[in-house]
Formats: sequence, C-alpha cells, structure tokens
Amino acid sequence: MHCWRWSDRKGMRMSGYPSKIRNISWTADSRFIAASGADSVTSWDCSGNGPSGKPPLEFGYVYNGIVRQVAAHPSDSVVAGGYSDGTVMIGNIEQETAMIARPGGGKPVAGLTWSADGRILVAVDEAGAIAVMRLKSGMV
Repeated sequence: MHCWRWSDRKGMRMSGYPSKIRNISWTADSRFIAASGADSVTSWDCSGNGPSGKPPLEFGYVYNGIVRQVAAHPSDSVVAGGYSDGTVMIGNIEQETAMIARPGGGKPVAGLTWSADGRILVAVDEAGAIAVMRLKSGMV
C-alpha cells in the first residue's frame, strides 16, 4: 500500500501484505486506516507525520485465513474484519484486541458494513449469505 501526504507530497509505503489489498477503511476521526490483505486486521496510525517508520497495529489472527474486508466503526477506534474462511472479528485498534463476532467455516466474506449508530454489523459472503450481528452497548 502506498500513501501520499498532500501537504509535502511525501510518499509512504506500507508493505508486508501476503495477499492483494481488496479494501481499506478510515476510522471516523481519520487517525487510522485499516487494510485487508494480511492474516490479521492491519491498521496504520496516520496522525502526526503519518505511518512512515511506524509499525502497524494488528489484531485478529486467523489460522490459514486472510482478511478480505475491513469496515471501521462509525464513531470508535474499532474495525471489523471479514476473513477468507468466513470468520468475522471485531477489534479495538489501539488495544490490539479482538473478539469473534461470527465463527469461520463458511465462504469468504465479500462485504462488511456498520449501521449508522454502530450497533449493528452486517456481513455478506461470496455465496450471498447475510449475517446481521447486533452488538450490546459496551462491547466496542
């Protein structure tokens, strides 16, 4: 992944992805950018001078799974990750912790989205199956 800072046109490269990045998602405060393409949800801190020289923050390792989709929560530093084995994880970027919202064993996740209030996460897999996950307050 390669990003540019417009103010000085400085390029920043973030590498180490074993698979093609299929999508990215910015947190609501624009501090973090999360990307698919690795075996964990990978987020980069874009505050200050940007991600250059900083390691990514990661959560949600799935054995033999690659993150296919990411979706940032509409108000918190939380990201959902959908994997190639059907697993959906929700994690806190800054704490680098995650919980399984939907276990694996299915088709690859093809899409993820949060409701506007951040209490519902919807995932769709490549076969068209839809999972609606309602979160209790305080879980994210």
